[in-house]
Amino acid sequence: MSKIFRFMSRRAFSWERSLFVINSVTFIAAIAIFINLGWYNRYMADDYCHAAALNRSGFVHAQVSNYLSWGGRFTYAALMSAAESFGPKMASIGPPLCLTLWLLVGGWTLYQIARLNRIREPFLIACLGASVIVYAMLNVADNIVQSTYWEAGYLLYTAPLVVMTIYIGIVSYAVRKNVRGLPRTSMMAVVALTTLFAGGLNEPFTFSQVVGHVLALSVCYFSPHGSARKRALPFILAGLIGTAIAFVIMVSAPGNSVRQSLFPVDRDLITVAGLTIRGTCGFILRKMVQAPLTTALLCLIPAYVASRHYESQPRGHVWRWILVLPLAGFLLVFVCYLPGVYGAGGLVARARFIPEFVFVCTAIGSSFFVGSLVARQLHANRMSRSIALVTLLPITAIAVLSCSRTVWRTARLLPKAKANASLWDQTDQNIRAMKAQGILDQTIPAIDDVETSLGGPQTELQIERDPANWKNKCVARYYGIDSIRTR
Repeated sequence: MSKIFRFMSRRAFSWERSLFVINSVTFIAAIAIFINLGWYNRYMADDYCHAAALNRSGFVHAQVSNYLSWGGRFTYAALMSAAESFGPKMASIGPPLCLTLWLLVGGWTLYQIARLNRIREPFLIACLGASVIVYAMLNVADNIVQSTYWEAGYLLYTAPLVVMTIYIGIVSYAVRKNVRGLPRTSMMAVVALTTLFAGGLNEPFTFSQVVGHVLALSVCYFSPHGSARKRALPFILAGLIGTAIAFVIMVSAPGNSVRQSLFPVDRDLITVAGLTIRGTCGFILRKMVQAPLTTALLCLIPAYVASRHYESQPRGHVWRWILVLPLAGFLLVFVCYLPGVYGAGGLVARARFIPEFVFVCTAIGSSFFVGSLVARQLHANRMSRSIALVTLLPITAIAVLSCSRTVWRTARLLPKAKANASLWDQTDQNIRAMKAQGILDQTIPAIDDVETSLGGPQTELQIERDPANWKNKCVARYYGIDSIRTR
């Protein structure tokens, strides 16, 4: 907190700092609307299944049963059971807490990176960077409800990104402080446990985490002695060990074959590779044009920061990073798509939240190095302050315009989301009341669609008229009744 007060108490609060603050506040305001909407999330689909399994079998047996009969997501299964032990209230508390935590740890992690790279105004740059990343992720998500609000979704797709952000922050902090001896060994153990934990959440993330660590390990190994990247080598190695253990546990799960049997797709190697490449290319092209203002901000903001605030201006190797980062990003997106194509013929919309994070980080990293290319020329130009002002003002205008549209669109969802949440609460009470009266085959009014009221593109997670539908069966098991259907 002292850093904040020192920053705010400077006599000359420059126009540049003012515009940075405006940008950060604008992004955070848009994120706050998303967070507020998450309070109206309720149980949907798989939430009932996990809660019913926990109530019927207990915590330990639920994990064993999931691993043997459904898949290797061992961390995810444990988190779901832990969340369901608190009841439906966690469905509304969890998403806002997860998004808020992501924003906070993102700021802390970027602050460590900024200090490590000797970037001026590290606190303000970190706040701006974290807010623009989280905003971009939420604003261009293919299915924001199933990726960030739905309890079975945010623990599966948002949670691993939060854990990965924490992991990067820990490594950056350790490298910046140049820890040695027992503290370094302890932090390596923490790093390994962190990647082990994250690796048990979902397959696209686990596969990309393995490949990402191999790439990072290669970069660190061939870096000059004494450099920050070289000092990061033991921590990256520890992270790779934790990732590898998680990968083995996940792919060895007997439940994988059970789940794959539900998706009769062609798993020929050539077919899988072709579909994965096509899906990867289509995803990247779609993200580039899906939200042009957001994409522009992902490129302009880091380029500006590099040109104005990056003190350690690299020279000869800048072009190498500009070429290598997009290739690495393409490879990681490819790896994210691979398990989805192999297991189910494609990557569902909610799972694309993982490669979207790769896209966002790749755009920011590449743009940062592009900005560093022009930094030297700008610093030598006597008109650099005027050029910076002319550049930052349009960036601020784009940020305000983009976030205003997002706030307006999201705020319109709040009344219906609130009404549907209240209707779900009332229906939950009615079902329990009818069960107490001995009514075990229940027909209830159709609940207004909670999914689309939160911004989902379509309805997939609500119970239906057919009592034999798998979602209806999970709901019936959860409430301890024989059957349930809607009118």
